[in-house]
Amino acid sequence: MRYTGGQLVFKTRKIALSGLLFAVALVLSWLENFIPALPSLPPGIKPGLSNVVMLFCLYYAGLPYGVSLALLKSLFVYFTRGFTAAILSFSGGILSVAVMILLIRVANQKCSKGIISVCGACSHNIGQLLAVYILTASGAVFYYTPILLLSGVIMGLLTGYIFTVLAQYIDSISLF
Repeated sequence: MRYTGGQLVFKTRKIALSGLLFAVALVLSWLENFIPALPSLPPGIKPGLSNVVMLFCLYYAGLPYGVSLALLKSLFVYFTRGFTAAILSFSGGILSVAVMILLIRVANQKCSKGIISVCGACSHNIGQLLAVYILTASGAVFYYTPILLLSGVIMGLLTGYIFTVLAQYIDSISLF
């Protein structure tokens, strides 16, 4: 395959941007560990700040970037936290990407970024619950569904708001 000068620069720029987005997502995930858990919150509830990066990928870079980011995050989780955590990350991430890209493509004019973020957060939690069910074969895991859906709504609104504010600035910058 032969690249002209412009194609090579564009491809290099895409690779660099992908690495940068992955690094930002990992740093945001790492920073979440320093947010103290509120005593009234159940275990496992996190803000999902790296989902701001996922929203950026899906809105501005496209589906391949979003899928790649979800896969890379799962691979990173595998190396740092093990197989089970990676399966949970993968199942939640892929379902979340699928739901958000569907909403962006089908109902973009009718759904706000906040609603798309909420649907992504809730589908991420549902994907993780389904993975836990498959791994444990215990239906008891679904008793946790209302708590995870409520947290998905709250945290999805938070990340959606952050992305909406950042999108105002991103729109003025030409990245692609």
